Amino acid sequence: MARDTKYITIVRDPVDQWLSAVTFFNFKKYLPPRFSNLSTELVAWELANRPKLYKKKMRGNDPYYFQNNQAFDLGLGLGHCHNSSAITKHIKLLDNKMDLVLINEYFDESLLLMKKMFCWSWTDILYISVNQQSRRHAIKNDTLKELVRKNNKADQYIYKHFNKSLWKKIQDYGANFSKDLAFFRRFRENTNKKCVLEDIVVQGRLLHKPQANNLKLCEELVNRNQISQIAEKQTQSGAHINDSKPTVKLSASNIMQMKWAMNKTLRTKPLLKYENNLTDIESTLNQNTSLLSKIIANASKRGMKESLVLQRFLAACRNDLNCKELLT
Repeated sequence: MARDTKYITIVRDPVDQWLSAVTFFNFKKYLPPRFSNLSTELVAWELANRPKLYKKKMRGNDPYYFQNNQAFDLGLGLGHCHNSSAITKHIKLLDNKMDLVLINEYFDESLLLMKKMFCWSWTDILYISVNQQSRRHAIKNDTLKELVRKNNKADQYIYKHFNKSLWKKIQDYGANFSKDLAFFRRFRENTNKKCVLEDIVVQGRLLHKPQANNLKLCEELVNRNQISQIAEKQTQSGAHINDSKPTVKLSASNIMQMKWAMNKTLRTKPLLKYENNLTDIESTLNQNTSLLSKIIANASKRGMKESLVLQRFLAACRNDLNCKELLT
């Protein structure tokens, strides 16, 4: 990797992250039939109270995402996720590895730090939240929250540490931070009014119905995704996503999100055996940098632009649709 490569990832409050995994991976399917019509919170109570029982029933990759999935994404072996010493040691490793760890609950604040780090413009960090989990599914019971935190000990340690380090970086940002944050939020709010007609909830997810105004900025924001943005930035700086030695560095979370889709779609060498070794995961993906090139090459035969095929591919895989149609 280039010497000036920056390593960035994001973490989220373990309670919200765990509940999101419960709904996204449909862990409810492992519960007895009597739970089928119960609320999300009651399902969460059952899963959190008997984690060992239900983990034994899980198939495929589900056990990896049932507990401490953020620690797992960041390279900590599942066998160490309740070992305080191992967790602390791994946090020190991440501290040395990562240039910035964003905090989901302070996303705007995190983006300001990214903007400063990369000398980006305000438009570069502008976003519209998509596929957002509705707050009506949030866990409200404090006892249940504490139980979830206990079950996700490694995630809790990591979140607490990097939440603290984020605010240290905010202090180092300078006196203009509050002013810049207020400006950015006004900018976001005004853009949202121009681009979004209404908010709708579909299957517990908050979606946005776009305005029919055909503004280029609105179209870019609605269709924006991490990989296409990275590719665009690389092109602007003279690098390309299909270079033999790319300068982009995906975070561990990005890698884990894309991994199953790449394997399923392109039938590449499975990466699951590297689950507990971040370096091996990164190395394997770097050796397979032709993955996205294959996607682009196949799509180009159908006259599709690179940015469009990347958007469609990632959107399809993220929503668990059939990615293979993009390659036929």
